[in-house]
Amino acid sequence: MKTAKERNLFLKNIDLFANMTDDERELIGRFSRIQSFKPGQIIIKEDEHEEALNLYIVINGELAMLKTVETKEGERVEKIFRYLKDGDYFGEIEVFVGETLPASATIIGVTEGRMLVIDGKKFLTVLNKYPHLTIQVCGQFSRRMRELNKAHVTGEVT
Repeated sequence: MKTAKERNLFLKNIDLFANMTDDERELIGRFSRIQSFKPGQIIIKEDEHEEALNLYIVINGELAMLKTVETKEGERVEKIFRYLKDGDYFGEIEVFVGETLPASATIIGVTEGRMLVIDGKKFLTVLNKYPHLTIQVCGQFSRRMRELNKAHVTGEVT
């Protein structure tokens, strides 16, 4: 997945980008890069600030999203509340806020894999240039937040 065209084909299958034109996806593909990960590798650490605004999309492999919770005994433990697999993404909140925030969860590699890392500032520039995309992206984010809220309320790991 070295060219913008190859990244366009990948992004076409991601709900967040599915309704964009080929030209819009290729533009986004131009300011993205591939990053590999290994089992146990921490991608993002809960409560830490990232150096850059990035949107991460899993190409292949599996990551776990962990959150520190307090047990009934008052002990703080990390609990997996979501697995991220092919096509799943994270980092979108910081991108839309437009600033790095303390990470709300730890993201750690479960298996070997790769992810597409999209420069968040340049992604926002595209959304400003094409306002119709902002509405589409916000719709996808809203659906995703609804799913995550449902999983949080029921306690299920997704």
